[in-house]
Amino acid sequence: MLATKPLQTTPAIAWNKPVGLSGTSVKTEKKGTGERLKWIATILFCTTVVSLMISQFSAIARLNLEVENLQMQAEKQKEANSIMNNRVNELQSPSRIIAKAREMGMVSTNPGAVVKAGKE
Repeated sequence: MLATKPLQTTPAIAWNKPVGLSGTSVKTEKKGTGERLKWIATILFCTTVVSLMISQFSAIARLNLEVENLQMQAEKQKEANSIMNNRVNELQSPSRIIAKAREMGMVSTNPGAVVKAGKE
């Protein structure tokens, strides 16, 4: 005699649940949405950090240019001050003052006397 097999040896498939390769049902959780939010948050955070770094570097570069300009101005001013000091020393020399006084017609009544100006 022949033995008969039952027609269905596997459990009934539920049509509303996806079935994996081994015939078991697969859990369908929405991992995609949470994972997407994590990726978006990570990208936004990294973009913000990079933007802040770029703004800091641009501020540093701008300040560096200002410092260089101020250093050049300071050197120019030092040169101008040096020229002015040399001119003051020339104008304050006693020989020049005496020569200028003679040109203007001033005559000393006592040629050998030296007069010192007092402080007031």
